[in-house]
Amino acid sequence: MRASCLRYSAAAAEALVLHKDYPKARVITLNRPKGLNALNTVMIHALRDLVVDHPHPDAKAVVVIKSAVPKSFSTGGDIIEQSGKDSREVMGRWSCVQGQVDYHILIATNPFVSLLNGYVMGGAAGLALNGRYRVATETTQFAMPECSIGFFPNGGATWFLPRVPIAGLGLYLGLTGSRLKAGDLVHAGLATHYIPSTEFGALEQALATIEDPFYVSSCVGSFQKAELPPLSFEQDLPVLERVFSLRPDTTVEGIIEALKGERSPMAAKALETMQRCSPLSLKLTLEQQKRSLRLPDYLEALKNEVFASQRLVEEPDFKEGVRALKTGDPSWKPPTLADVSDALVGEMFGTKKKGYYYFEPTGGPFIY
Repeated sequence: MRASCLRYSAAAAEALVLHKDYPKARVITLNRPKGLNALNTVMIHALRDLVVDHPHPDAKAVVVIKSAVPKSFSTGGDIIEQSGKDSREVMGRWSCVQGQVDYHILIATNPFVSLLNGYVMGGAAGLALNGRYRVATETTQFAMPECSIGFFPNGGATWFLPRVPIAGLGLYLGLTGSRLKAGDLVHAGLATHYIPSTEFGALEQALATIEDPFYVSSCVGSFQKAELPPLSFEQDLPVLERVFSLRPDTTVEGIIEALKGERSPMAAKALETMQRCSPLSLKLTLEQQKRSLRLPDYLEALKNEVFASQRLVEEPDFKEGVRALKTGDPSWKPPTLADVSDALVGEMFGTKKKGYYYFEPTGGPFIY
């Protein structure tokens, strides 16, 4: 085994990920406006430095994660970087380092607060949704659209999507990439608070100057003055439960057939979307959610995600999906659901393989 370290420009990292320390707080700001805060290699190493390697000197300090880009918290991983030359190498490193950030936010004993303005998508999910306090607002739009580009919902989504408390919603989000907006994130248990974006500046200042992090909960709660909007897709709950409930015998083919028999606009849109997605990605995403329910903890889910991210990009669909974003004409391989064998899907599961990076909570990234 060998450790592999990535060198990157500290100046570039500082420009893309800003931070400021206060006596009892650290504010981390994503600052890549031209990329809508898509997380590239430089950014995830900067985040690891701030969250894992060199945290605030006060172990109890509150950490606020926010965006300098009004329309986007983060659109996920930088898929242009990830789908380029040496895709497996880049994806392996990225998944290990970003996974460390996500994992440490999840297990932190000090409070993390994420201010979720605009897009919250893809591989940024763990950064956004693993903290103790996740604040949605009227502009928040959450989605995991990876199946449409030949990948799978990552960033810890293999763990949290099948555990969304609304029947069928987690699988629906994973397979269709449909968006949850505003207060719907609170209803789904993905966000903890709904606060108007006009209050974000004052909330950040209150948290930055807090004298005792014990009072973070009451501080955030004091800004929650707006009534939580009702669930926007209440009328679709029966369809979600009928079609997308996660059972041992659930199949993508069965979901497609069930959608054809439904008459709701939501079902029609879901059918149209899934028929455009990578068949391999759809089958893998379903199998990941099934197996996730048997995993003991989030750490094991991350280990599997790191492995799958490298094995999947050895297939052609991810590069093809990214290419086709501009043209809308992906040519998937295998081309149909019937052509995707159980054996191929099974190859995407594991934790270690010769030449692959594998996940550890600290250090590395390491190659087996």
